[in-house]
Amino acid sequence: METKDFIIELEKKDMKLWLNEEGGLAFKGPKNFMTDDLLNQIKERKEEIVECLKRERFIKHDEKGKYLQFPLNDMQSAYYSGMKRIYELGGTSCYTYLELEVPQIDVLKLEQAWHQVIAKHDMLRAIVSKDGMQQILEKVLLPRLDVYDEDSLEEVRSDMEKLNFDIEKGPNHILKITKMKQGYIIHFAIDMLIADFVSINIILNDLFKAYKLGFLEINPKEVNFRDIVMDRIEKKEKIKSTTKYLKGKEYWLNKIDKMPDRPLLPIIQSKDENEDASFKRYEFEIAKNIWDNIKLISGRKGLTASNAVLGAFSEIIKKWSSNEEFVLSITLMDRQDKEMNIVGDFTAVDLLTVRKQSGTFLEKIKELQDFIARFSANASKSKQATSRKKTLEKIELDEIKPSNRKYPYIDFKPDREPGKEILKVEGLTKTINGEKVLDNVTFTVKPSDKIAFLADNENAKTVLFQILAGELEPDSGTVTWGTTITNNYFPKDNNYLFESDLNITDWLRQYSKDPDETYVRSFLGRMLFSGEEALKKVNVLSGGEKVRCVLSKIMLSGANLLIFDEPTNHLDMESITALNEGMKKFNGIILFTSHDHQLTQTVANRIIDLKQDKLIDRETTYDEYLEEIK
Repeated sequence: METKDFIIELEKKDMKLWLNEEGGLAFKGPKNFMTDDLLNQIKERKEEIVECLKRERFIKHDEKGKYLQFPLNDMQSAYYSGMKRIYELGGTSCYTYLELEVPQIDVLKLEQAWHQVIAKHDMLRAIVSKDGMQQILEKVLLPRLDVYDEDSLEEVRSDMEKLNFDIEKGPNHILKITKMKQGYIIHFAIDMLIADFVSINIILNDLFKAYKLGFLEINPKEVNFRDIVMDRIEKKEKIKSTTKYLKGKEYWLNKIDKMPDRPLLPIIQSKDENEDASFKRYEFEIAKNIWDNIKLISGRKGLTASNAVLGAFSEIIKKWSSNEEFVLSITLMDRQDKEMNIVGDFTAVDLLTVRKQSGTFLEKIKELQDFIARFSANASKSKQATSRKKTLEKIELDEIKPSNRKYPYIDFKPDREPGKEILKVEGLTKTINGEKVLDNVTFTVKPSDKIAFLADNENAKTVLFQILAGELEPDSGTVTWGTTITNNYFPKDNNYLFESDLNITDWLRQYSKDPDETYVRSFLGRMLFSGEEALKKVNVLSGGEKVRCVLSKIMLSGANLLIFDEPTNHLDMESITALNEGMKKFNGIILFTSHDHQLTQTVANRIIDLKQDKLIDRETTYDEYLEEIK
């Protein structure tokens, strides 16, 4: 039996296992439950149990209560309220409608696949009662798959765009087919109260998997959406009386009255207050080359493309809004790793205050990104804001071409093992331009540490790393390295490394112990600089190309302690994934900072938070630390 299953079995029998403040294993259970045999099993598995408890928060599956009513979460309650006429423009469902074009489809086979998907995902059988409680139905009438001809296409589209699901009766989703002269159109709509946009990917992925394979693996005893909602309610109840919770509640109750209003936009009012509201979605596609340029330009300015788009959206709302400042709801995804394949509404929101301040568009976007970065580093629900989850399988039909994505080869190998003495930092203080950035910073690094640094002041992390790398001198304090330690530094701003006319091959040759061109070129090939790419001048490289060069330099160093300051900036998804794996595998010490939640969560085993008034040092995962401080 795997350790995780062993722990779950104990918890089913009311045996509680947890880690104490010192990181040791603690447990308690019913009287006379602990036998000598069980105690020996726990002792044998102790190290594995400790590691498992560090990684996971277990959620119990309630098989007996599977079909009992349970409360709506906050976002579901908001959707449900919007279905009523108690709000202006209310009285309608909030749902997603999309179309998929396929060259060929077996309608009967697709219908059978759809029935399997409904059987697998509980929330596709969910309804909401009049008192606002949701319930998963054990049995439902499986829908027929209606097929329409091409002449009915616009009528089908019109109907799909005017849906108002009866959430109390269900089903709260619909699938239709239009047969065209060439190919088919699959029409799919689902109420967002039962499924977020990640859920839609899960549903469609399983639909086409069932279509291709003829079956879906279904485990009725797996954790479902109800289990997660009830677990979160239980967890919330446990902390309601804590000082931290009460202080947080008081903070928001005081703040909410002082927050700006929603954007005051010129809205066409409904003529009849009893008339159902309706929505129309307008969209356009950006050509791939234009989107690539947006990402490139954003990257060069130290921005993400998504923040650039959000910035543009904010500016448009500003243009039309009559109030000087207002609040926008920023949508986030509040899923844990183990919840990535569960259908349900895991949506969360954070409030962004927008002001009609002066400044360039670039300055405004940077301010916006700073806000999101602060949220990402400190807020409890931020774990999905910047995470790069890749657990969902790609939707595939036979006609879809195989992926052409390329991953660089990132593998950091130290030339020697570090000794027991690694690094000791004592009383580091540094003032820059009259601002005290570091104030009496003290910590000791141990073997196998992979430390993620957080800070109230973003500059504090960079300045600390520059001092450790020898690029800055502290005003006071000492940095003592162990005699066995060799370090290498990835700077946040790497432009100073590329101020030359050298090509990539000659540039990297400076840092290679083997200067042979064949060796260097082969190394660059693994980092996606193949052929003529390896002869590009380094002073014309893009942000992502420069990062791959610096990572190559670090790999060639053979250092046993690596310092990374925001290494994912400018990288594409494939390179971030490769870097994440390389950092996880590295058999040495890492000091790093990153706004990428997934990377921080999977790499760090220790958190150092440079608060303005103190330093917090915890041997824990990122998610556990966020839970601790919320």
